[in-house]
Amino acid sequence: VMVSHAWGENAEEFLEAVLRSTAEGDVVFVCALSLYQPEDGAGPTIEEQVGSQAGQSPFDRVIRHIQTKGKEFGWRWRWRGVLKKMPLLLLAIAALLYFVPVLAWCCVPT
Repeated sequence: VMVSHAWGENAEEFLEAVLRSTAEGDVVFVCALSLYQPEDGAGPTIEEQVGSQAGQSPFDRVIRHIQTKGKEFGWRWRWRGVLKKMPLLLLAIAALLYFVPVLAWCCVPT
């Protein structure tokens, strides 16, 4: 999971939002925690960490890692949106199968 934030954001609220939005086994990249950002000369500069090429940046590496993990899941990764909505879809179909005859024939099953 790749997380971004605003510097004006409350740190406790940010952490609570991350904890609510992730599962126990998730790997989380938070740039504020993953990159040394003080620019005080004691550590690497942001440019040294991010690199001069887009393909060298930690952001690109995180996205490539997510893509690699997605490919390992195969068809489940591509269809995850549909699979997440499947219970709601099946509930809607069941409701239609129950209520359409009731409304069409004006009868109530007993």
